[in-house]
Amino acid sequence: MLDVLARALVKSAPIYVRDGPGSDPRELRTDELEGATVLQGGQVVLLSDGRRLSTVTIKRSDLREAIALLGCVGVPGLVQGRPHITPTSEPAEPDLTVTVEELERLLKPPVISPELEKAYRILIRMARDGKVPGLGNIAMRLMTALNECRGREALSETARTLLAELRAAIPRPESRVNEESPPPK
Repeated sequence: MLDVLARALVKSAPIYVRDGPGSDPRELRTDELEGATVLQGGQVVLLSDGRRLSTVTIKRSDLREAIALLGCVGVPGLVQGRPHITPTSEPAEPDLTVTVEELERLLKPPVISPELEKAYRILIRMARDGKVPGLGNIAMRLMTALNECRGREALSETARTLLAELRAAIPRPESRVNEESPPPK
C-alpha cells in the first residue's frame, strides 16, 4: 500500500534529488519520472533509464497540496470507499485539444473562482483518464500551480508553463490519422 501511495505522490508533486554529496536538491524532470517505479514504500525511485535514487525528497508544502489533490482525485490502485462510476454513465469525452482550449479560455485573466473550479474539474478528469502518458502528472501539477494562483488576477509563470506542457503532451490529430492509416501499397 505504501508503494501505491508513493507512486501517486511521485506523479502529483515535484520530487527533488541530490546529484552528489553536498549538492543542492534539483527537481526531477517529467521525462526523468516517466516510467519510474517506486519501491520500498517510497524510499527508492527506480527510473526507466536504470538509475536507482534513494535520496529523493519532497517539499512539505508540495506534499500537503499533493495529499489534497489525491484526496480529490483518488489514488489509482488503492481500494477506496467511493462509488464506482461506469464509463457508460459519463458523457462522451471531448477531444483533448478542445479540452485544453477550454482550459485556456477559463484561465484567461482575470482568473475568477467559478472558472477556476471548472478548470479543476477538467484537470481532475484528465488526471484520472490515463490515456496519454504523462498527461495526468502535468494535470495534477497544474492544479497545484492554480491553487497557488487563488486570489491573484493572473496565472503564475509556473501555471502558464504547465498549461503549455499540457498542450504539448496531447497527440496532434494529424499524427493519430497517420498512425491509423494503412501503409501505402
